[in-house]
Amino acid sequence: TDDVAGDRLRYKIAIGHDTFPLDEREPQCGRMGLPPRLARQRDLGRPSSLDEEASSSPHYITDNDENAKLAAWPAPDNPRKTCPMYETYWGLRFRPFRGGEPKTYVPSPVHDEALARLNYLVEANHRVGLLLGAAGTGKSLVLQMAAQQWRHVGACVACASLQTRDAHETVFTLARGWGLDVDLRATPFELWQAIGDRLAENRWQHVPTIALIDDADRATGDALEQVVRLARCEASVESRLTVIVAAQGDRVSELGSQLLGLVELRIDLAAWDLTDTHNYLTHSLARAGRAHSAFEEEAVMRIHELAEGVVRRIGLLADLSLLAASAQQLSLVDVRTVETVYEELGVVEAISL
Repeated sequence: TDDVAGDRLRYKIAIGHDTFPLDEREPQCGRMGLPPRLARQRDLGRPSSLDEEASSSPHYITDNDENAKLAAWPAPDNPRKTCPMYETYWGLRFRPFRGGEPKTYVPSPVHDEALARLNYLVEANHRVGLLLGAAGTGKSLVLQMAAQQWRHVGACVACASLQTRDAHETVFTLARGWGLDVDLRATPFELWQAIGDRLAENRWQHVPTIALIDDADRATGDALEQVVRLARCEASVESRLTVIVAAQGDRVSELGSQLLGLVELRIDLAAWDLTDTHNYLTHSLARAGRAHSAFEEEAVMRIHELAEGVVRRIGLLADLSLLAASAQQLSLVDVRTVETVYEELGVVEAISL
C-alpha cells in the first residue's frame, strides 16, 4: 500500500538505507547506533529526549500492524528507548502529511468543485453519478467528506469499497451502512428484502438514501452486478436513492456497459496546480503547529513538478523531504533534498506498490 511504501522509505532515510534489510522485524542498532544528532541529544539530555518521544512514536515494523508503522531504532545502552522522527525538529505536534481522512482535508478548488457536483447530484435526485480520477487524486477522501456532510444533515449514507469484497459482502456492507440489523449469514433474498424496506421507509420520510461505492474498477463482475441491481431499485420518481461510483479514469471500462449506461453525471478530479500544492503544504504545516513554511519556494515548485500535481504523491514526497532535511539539520527543505529523496529512494515506484 502507499502508507507501507512511504514508511519503508522513511526507514531507509533514517538509518541510511544500507545497514538493515527493510523486512527485519525489529531492527536493532548494531554497529550503527543512533544517528549523530540524536546521539548528541541523548548524551546532552536535551528536551527532545528519547524517553519523551518513545510513547508517542511507536515505530517498529511488525506484521501485526496493518499499516506497517515504521520502526525507530533503540539506543545501544537501552534497547527500549526510541528516538523521535522529525516532529520535534520542525516544531510539529504530529506528522502533517498523513492524509486520507476528513480531519486532514485541506480545501482546494478541484475537490471543492467535486463536492459541489456531488451535492447537486443528491439534491436533484439523480440516480447514478461517476467520480473519476487518477490514482492518488483524492477520490476516497472526497467520498468521505461528502458522506460526513450528508450525515450531518440527516441523510442515510452507506460506504463500501469493492476492492476486496465479493457480491454478498457488498450487499451486506451497504445494508449495515444504512443501519439495518442483518447478519453476514443472511441469504441474498433476506438482504435485498431488508434493503428494499429501508429504501421504501426513507422514501416515505423524504430522507435521501446514498450509496458511495469506492474502487469500483477493482470489483468483481458479480459485485458490480449488485451495484447495478441497487441502482435499478425504487424506480418511482419519488425515490431518494443516489448511487455514486468512484473509479480510476483509465480503468472506467472495467465498470461494464450496464453500470455506465445508468450514469447521469460524471465528475472528474484533475491534478492540482502549483497554487493548490502550495496551499496544501502551508495549511498542513500550520495545522500541525508550525506557523511558517518548512520548504523553500523552489522546493515547493520542485515537489509539485515531480509529483505531477497528484495529491498523494505531494504528501509523500513532502513527508520524506522533511525527514531527510531534519537528518541534515537544515533550516528549510531545499531543492536538492527533494530531488535526492525522489531520485535515490524511488518515490514514484514506491507509490505504485
